[in-house]
Amino acid sequence: MARRRRNIFAPRESLIQQAVLDHWKALQVPGSLVAAVPNARAAGQAGLTRGLFDLVVMSPTLGDRTGWLELKADDGKLSEPQNAFKLLMIARGVPYAVTYGRDQPIKILELWGAVRPQISQINSSTQGEALHGRAWSGEAKLGAAWRRKARLGKDISSQAGAA
Repeated sequence: MARRRRNIFAPRESLIQQAVLDHWKALQVPGSLVAAVPNARAAGQAGLTRGLFDLVVMSPTLGDRTGWLELKADDGKLSEPQNAFKLLMIARGVPYAVTYGRDQPIKILELWGAVRPQISQINSSTQGEALHGRAWSGEAKLGAAWRRKARLGKDISSQAGAA
């Protein structure tokens, strides 16, 4: 099996995570929390659970729900344990998003009300859905440009229509 070539110009997930956390620290909404789950290479270590997503999100918009964000580089794919965790969240109605690159997770934090939007590109119908909970349980639905990018192989959601 040939090794997958990594785009050397694409940021690593650790850099994406740091950028997202820095963004939250700069533009956080009072009463919100975005925290990293230090779970990398969890196999065999006591107390760590394989497959947990990268960030835990709490915000006034989510209310008593806790959101989970998985950060992926542009060519990233969910591992089997991450997919199992995703299916568990779907079954339990837990808000989650699998995002690619630096901008998508920031849009989700805006959608979930954890950060103040700089210039919101979220269309009004999606924003309304998010506030009423229909976009919480599933990988995010955003504007047409983002969906076009998703169709080019960076699928944001196979569940977007079902959310």
